[in-house]
Amino acid sequence: MSLLLFDMDGVLVDSAAAFQESINVALAFLGRNEVPENQTRNLMGLHINEWVKKIGIIEDREIDSFTLHYRAHNDSYGVSLTNVFPDVKRLLETLSKRFELRVATVKPDRSANFLLSSLDLNSYFACIHGSNFPDLHSKSEIVDLAIREYLELNPNGSVLAMIGDRRQDIEAAKLNGIISIGVAWGYAMAGELQQAEADFIANDVGELENIIDCLDRTTP
Repeated sequence: MSLLLFDMDGVLVDSAAAFQESINVALAFLGRNEVPENQTRNLMGLHINEWVKKIGIIEDREIDSFTLHYRAHNDSYGVSLTNVFPDVKRLLETLSKRFELRVATVKPDRSANFLLSSLDLNSYFACIHGSNFPDLHSKSEIVDLAIREYLELNPNGSVLAMIGDRRQDIEAAKLNGIISIGVAWGYAMAGELQQAEADFIANDVGELENIIDCLDRTTP
């Protein structure tokens, strides 16, 4: 079976509400004002180390406290604020019969596994690769780990594509020498996937399925 790698937030699940609420709860613990969604949406899909200073948390002590409260709230309430994107479960059901599916996300391993298990998606994936905070956090590193683990178990296997919704996903695919598929229903800014030079862009789940089918037929 060839490997398909999926980003999680913005591809499989819509976690924007959980992200926004967890940020503002953590800010409240620090006595800070809430930040509106239009200031946080473009932070979706980044590792917390990459975005925390962009919302004004600068000092190391505050960063540690913010991260603790953010993760605690997101782990406790994130599932109830997160939804599976329409038609994604059907797609995973179909693809899992033909490919090995793995998740590559900047969320911590434990949080990603808990979320996907709670939403009944974890059974479609051979493994869910997340960040092992603070040792492993860049998307390219996580994708590299997922590919290496797959090839160790499947020496004659092949990697078909990485599927993501942000520039970081496309860049990670390129750095690891694999095809990138951007999805337009996630959190990318206008033109972001085009500027990142995604190999393909799917506007909906049906288009994504067609792209995967085409790649499967034409890739040696």
